[in-house]
Amino acid sequence: MTKVVVTGIGCVSGLGSDVETTWRSLTAGETGIRMMTKEATNAPSYRMEIAGAPARSDALERLGKQFSEKQLAAVDGFSNYAAAATQEAL
Repeated sequence: MTKVVVTGIGCVSGLGSDVETTWRSLTAGETGIRMMTKEATNAPSYRMEIAGAPARSDALERLGKQFSEKQLAAVDGFSNYAAAATQEAL
């Protein structure tokens, strides 16, 4: 069996787009739940009005240095969030 060692942490959440911001918001008692708009999430219209989705622009700003806008648009938004968290962890 291959052993794995985790040496970093990354986070993209409704509370923030990085570990420091998320932790600060969490310990201050803030909530990541907010009113959703198509512009804020870049998602199709759903019947929901509130959610804990991350602010899309913050996470994509970090990825924009390595990927083109076309590349980022070609994959699902959650994949972009995972890539941004992974980038922070590394």
